[in-house]
Amino acid sequence: MTSNAQVTERYAQQAGKPDGRFLRPATTTVHVSRDGRTIYSYGSHFPMAHIMSAGKNTRAWWLVNGDSYSVTTSRHQGDLRSELGRTGLPMIILPFSAIESAGIRKDSIRIISVEPDASETVTHNAATLDGVPDYVRMHGEHPPQHDWGYWQEDGRFWWTTRIHHLGGSVIRATYRDVVKTDSAKPRGYDWREVNRTRYFVSSFDDQERFGLYFLAELPRKARPKTLAEAITALRPAEVLAADEAGVQVTRQGDVFGIPVEGRPAGKSQRMVYVLGVNHTATEVRVTPDGTFARGFLRHVPRQSWRRPEHRMQKLGDGKQWHRIVRNTVPDGRSWSISGNVD
Repeated sequence: MTSNAQVTERYAQQAGKPDGRFLRPATTTVHVSRDGRTIYSYGSHFPMAHIMSAGKNTRAWWLVNGDSYSVTTSRHQGDLRSELGRTGLPMIILPFSAIESAGIRKDSIRIISVEPDASETVTHNAATLDGVPDYVRMHGEHPPQHDWGYWQEDGRFWWTTRIHHLGGSVIRATYRDVVKTDSAKPRGYDWREVNRTRYFVSSFDDQERFGLYFLAELPRKARPKTLAEAITALRPAEVLAADEAGVQVTRQGDVFGIPVEGRPAGKSQRMVYVLGVNHTATEVRVTPDGTFARGFLRHVPRQSWRRPEHRMQKLGDGKQWHRIVRNTVPDGRSWSISGNVD
């Protein structure tokens, strides 16, 4: 009987070849598309990878889905990535859900830079055994050097988990946008679809303890060659000037706080949103010279179903005023995913 592993191995060997031959047994939970370019876990609702070409009938590189779905699918993904790695072709892992939200055409993606994946071991503890997750308890008690299970020390229960982080990357890709144009119609305007080709950065916000994945479009003139250059391109001119001067800048998500001298004019407002984004500050003053705040920055999504994605950040000593500015991402062209990314 053909196994999922055999379907996966054959896909890695044959995908993208003009005469590729694949295993398509009805009994496996891993399937290959009719054109032989995409492999799925269970069904077409979850593509795991796609072979990209640099011309007719070529195997150039692998576009791998970084979304996660279930324990079984994660196992399929792990086996697949091992097989793809053996082909020697370049591989980039991007959450397909973020690509789709950005409207990016998969066939337009070009790799600029890819950082290697990373992982870390995180240690947890609880006062009682009931506080240890079921999937840890099922492996029983063990010495600390083992991978699974828990141990007792100093009256507490301890266990470890291993967190995998996608390597950051920079891509160039095309998406379809809708723009407002002048028109002879009575309303005076019309809508037109245009193709835009831009650079994007895919990475994790390293300020957040368990990582917050984001995909962001870079400014139109940005041409980064590395992940570091792409991250720098997200920092506005005021922040770069502060960096150059050695001034400590506070960041929470897509907003920055730059220390200023003195007290800005105007009336204070408390716990209001700043710059039209989902971030509030303890005390805010809006003046012709900009938006200023002091105290703490908090992420407070307006949508009731969203949880705060960023930890509270103190602006300096909490007393000094800071100029608040946004990053350079065009409005609405950033997408974040908390969890379900591997």
